[in-house]
Amino acid sequence: MGRLKVMSYNIRHGKGLDGKIDLKRIAELILSRQVDLIGLQEVDQYMPRSYFTDQMGRLAEITGYNYCFYPNLKLAVAKYGNGVLSRWPITSSYNRQLTSSREPRGAVVAVVEKGMERFKLINTHLGLVAEERLKQVEELLRLIKPGEKAILVGDFNATPERAEIGKVLAAGMEDLFLQFSEKNNLSTEEGMTFADRSKLPNVRIDYIFSSREIGVDNFAVIACNYSDHRPLIAEVYTGEGN
Repeated sequence: MGRLKVMSYNIRHGKGLDGKIDLKRIAELILSRQVDLIGLQEVDQYMPRSYFTDQMGRLAEITGYNYCFYPNLKLAVAKYGNGVLSRWPITSSYNRQLTSSREPRGAVVAVVEKGMERFKLINTHLGLVAEERLKQVEELLRLIKPGEKAILVGDFNATPERAEIGKVLAAGMEDLFLQFSEKNNLSTEEGMTFADRSKLPNVRIDYIFSSREIGVDNFAVIACNYSDHRPLIAEVYTGEGN
């Protein structure tokens, strides 16, 4: 049976609610929680606002993890996009550009091997317009093959009742927070990830989904102020009992 901890985190280029840009505390959170596989959104590379830092490279340096980074927005040498950190080898990765009418959007597809098992992680940050997100979700789902051990994470900019989230579930993917909360009587408030005109998170727009080949043992939204989003962590497994 394979087990690993998966995180999704929109880091807002490392800028916390205190106004400080601090990658070290994000790296320390990852290490303290012993996370194996992380999808990060809103990551800078050589941007003036984040002191021209290669943020994925820096996070990989602090954690000692493997990584890949793919920008969706490029301004000369400055770039902005999504990345993956992995305790285990990343055997292949690429970026799938998504249909976008405003800010360019994409999905990082990374294949990770842990021992004899292979997992596909898809990490994305969807657009701000519902019609655009519906097309983007359709494109994401085409990246997952039947029977594949796939994990889909990211900032979907959509709350659970939206049609785009319904499409993901209708395709056979599991919402791991929903699955875990139903078994453990968690409140809806425990799943909130983003503060929409509020001091505390009051909407759920960040998700960890998985194919049915993967089950969940534990799920938590971590209370920290290192970004305007909160990180999600799921402990997942494959094999008997799933």
